[in-house]
Amino acid sequence: MFSDFWKVADHNTSYTINNSCTCGPLKVLFDYLIASKRLFIHASDNITVGSLVADVQTAGYSISISDCRILSTNSNKLFYALTTDSISGSYRAQVGTGTISITTTSTFDIHFYSL
Repeated sequence: MFSDFWKVADHNTSYTINNSCTCGPLKVLFDYLIASKRLFIHASDNITVGSLVADVQTAGYSISISDCRILSTNSNKLFYALTTDSISGSYRAQVGTGTISITTTSTFDIHFYSL
């Protein structure tokens, strides 16, 4: 489902994000964030990518920091939402030095906690 929506950008490094990353670990990460109502983590929460992945593992999801390059290269950097509205046409999150965007291809807003 998410493979049609993922756009990953890093202003310092160029990543090739393929379906094994978007349909694997990033999907697992966002499944957890949605289920646990943690999509909208604030920068001031100081949550690193590595600690977030550990939380995902603790919750019983199958994920490893080494499963995807954007996770492993940013493990000690912050994860936080750049979007504040849970009902919107897009969602953006900062993943270390990279940005992940989920955007609808329709004219309807996405209810992110209902995915």
